[in-house]
Amino acid sequence: MELKTTLHIKESRHKLSHSSSVITLGSCFSEVIGEQLRNNKFTVSANPFGTLFNPLSIAYLLNCCVNKTPLPEHSYIQTRGAWFNYYLHSSLYGNSRQELEEKFIHITHDIHTRLLSCDFLILTLGTAYVYELNGHHHTVSNCHKQPSALFTKRLLSPEEIIEPVKQSLQSLQDINPGLKVIITVSPVRHTKDSIPLNSVSKATLRIVCHQLVSLLPFVEYFPSFEILMDDLRDYRFYKEDMIHPNSLAEKYIWDKFIHCYCPAETLELLNQWQHIKKSLSHKPFNTLSEEHQKFLRKLLEQLSYLNQHISCQEEITLVKSQLQI
Repeated sequence: MELKTTLHIKESRHKLSHSSSVITLGSCFSEVIGEQLRNNKFTVSANPFGTLFNPLSIAYLLNCCVNKTPLPEHSYIQTRGAWFNYYLHSSLYGNSRQELEEKFIHITHDIHTRLLSCDFLILTLGTAYVYELNGHHHTVSNCHKQPSALFTKRLLSPEEIIEPVKQSLQSLQDINPGLKVIITVSPVRHTKDSIPLNSVSKATLRIVCHQLVSLLPFVEYFPSFEILMDDLRDYRFYKEDMIHPNSLAEKYIWDKFIHCYCPAETLELLNQWQHIKKSLSHKPFNTLSEEHQKFLRKLLEQLSYLNQHISCQEEITLVKSQLQI
């Protein structure tokens, strides 16, 4: 008897390997996937603009990267002893406006270069609610703790999201025809909107993803939202805030992700790397003992073999520094 609904995800025709380059953009779930990719030796730029919750901000910043355009003057603010920008997360700031502008230029030019040859772009949509800056009617990425009277909050319709995101993704295809886009809805719940309205928001985003996949052949949907809501479906898979998935849920979703996108040879490399990571975290009682030195020599052999396929030079250097020649 089945006591849970297991989500069986069809293997993607697009293959992600350690030779692939990846960019992630979007909500904090994009950071989770990006961090998992980085920790497993993939080439990834994870959320270079910080957390982006709404799809219009993602589309806007992608356009900035494609066209290498600056942010508008009115979007810069000075508060709490630093300079911020309404289009950027608060993790990106400067001690002066010029410093922040230079940071943004550096990031957009870097991402522009990466987009020219990038294999995968992973977008995670967090909410269909947006805050618009009064007087400019521009959707902001972050309010930076400014008075709520400066903004108007509203729920986007699917149509308001689909067209700008579609145009942005098509512009990416124009400069990189080989780009594959994976789009997903964040399973993180926005309970500040209330649970019923969070459901409306997530439903809107799910419609958007469905339409984009139908309209653009290079876009695929990965069901991270459904994995947590319908497959795991239990509060033991949440952190104490009952909003964010915990590490066990993240590991489960990651496992579903790699089995969807990674070929068998990449999965085997990932398996080998996980065994080596466990060995690297081993804390010996006596680092100079023959037993531990033998352990290190074997570990060095494993790393040297794996280094033929994925970069392990940092770990090789570390192990060599512990060996007694």
